[in-house]
Amino acid sequence: MVDDEPQVLSFFSDALTQNGFRVTRADSFLAAFEAIHNGHFDLLILDKVTGYVQVLERFRALMPNAPVLLISGATDSTDDQALMAGQLDRVIQKPIGLVALLAHVYACLPKINSSK
Repeated sequence: MVDDEPQVLSFFSDALTQNGFRVTRADSFLAAFEAIHNGHFDLLILDKVTGYVQVLERFRALMPNAPVLLISGATDSTDDQALMAGQLDRVIQKPIGLVALLAHVYACLPKINSSK
């Protein structure tokens, strides 16, 4: 999970962990790059932070079948184009609550399971 807001990153990653998911935290695009290079992930939850496009491109290059959820305060045509091009699986509008985030994650489980 990539988010540059420490409280948001902590809250959601702790909640996902309590719901049975293993979560790797990255608080910047540089930390996300490092994590992506050093691990394998079934899902990327990416806040629209500086450098998110580069993180998305690197993640897709290394894990092309894993779903990507983009959390954004405002979508733009770039997000829509990425969604339609298959780079993003879902674009989630802020603010988002825990139940809604979990619903999006669980909705991606069939894709996660089919890519293994």
